Amino acid sequence: IEGINQALQDKNWQDLYKHAHKIKPSIEMIGLPKPLTEALIKMNEYSRNETNLEELVNSSNFFIQSMDEIYNDLKEALIELS
Repeated sequence: IEGINQALQDKNWQDLYKHAHKIKPSIEMIGLPKPLTEALIKMNEYSRNETNLEELVNSSNFFIQSMDEIYNDLKEALIELS
């Protein structure tokens, strides 16, 4: 996620593609909500082709924010289990 965020800030679409493509199988395997997987698919496609850059940025920001929220929720759940 940090790599995606950095590539997004740098507007380095090829790096964004590499990071998004790398995590795609893991994200799909976890079975996250459909809007997140759709955002990741858009990130892959748009960054690879360097098209629809506005939608790429929107999808990337949505994905990063959502993953941050999921990470925080999981972290809290682990603390409660301890």
